[in-house]
Amino acid sequence: MRAIHDRDAILNAWARGETSPQIAAAVGSSPVYIRTIVKSARESGDARAVRRGPAVVRQPSPSGIDHDAILDRWRAGWGVEEIARYTSTTPNTIYGMLIAYRRRGDPRAVVRKVRGRKLTEQTELLPASTQG
Repeated sequence: MRAIHDRDAILNAWARGETSPQIAAAVGSSPVYIRTIVKSARESGDARAVRRGPAVVRQPSPSGIDHDAILDRWRAGWGVEEIARYTSTTPNTIYGMLIAYRRRGDPRAVVRKVRGRKLTEQTELLPASTQG
């Protein structure tokens, strides 16, 4: 016979940001059961049952990387592959780092393409109908 768990306690823990495995361990249930409770609450409009993406374990950036050197080379026009070779990392690592720098608002991590064309200092950002 399945034990009946306090639905409010489960949803309150979910709203605090706890994961289904954490909640399951605390109440003596399974993560699948917790997700079922949350999904049911979400469908009934309970605000505590917010949708969250999967838990992501972020890997630390490779140690010993000079972040200023990456950003300065990017700003100077180096390609991702060139920077990856320079730092002995992979292009995907550099892409990920550039995205993180953009999210932090670093002006050196600019996007260098506009509608498939390379962005240069002379390129003006005009509506598509006026660009040739």
